[in-house]
Amino acid sequence: MAAHAKAGVPLRLPLAISAGAQFLANVGQGTLRAESAAARIGRTIDAMDTRITHVETGALLAVVHTTHFVPR
Repeated sequence: MAAHAKAGVPLRLPLAISAGAQFLANVGQGTLRAESAAARIGRTIDAMDTRITHVETGALLAVVHTTHFVPR
């Protein structure tokens, strides 16, 4: 069964090719913030970098890099 955005139109969702994460610190409680930026946008492959920080202290908790196949 295919997913559809509306009748007869298939969704064009990105497919993760790879994901890597480096966990740098840990916190027991508080609020986290994830900020992502495009490292590269290509014709069919996108690369994204994400930084996860602890809002209260500003500590960098993790860095994540992902690549995606994006049908256009």
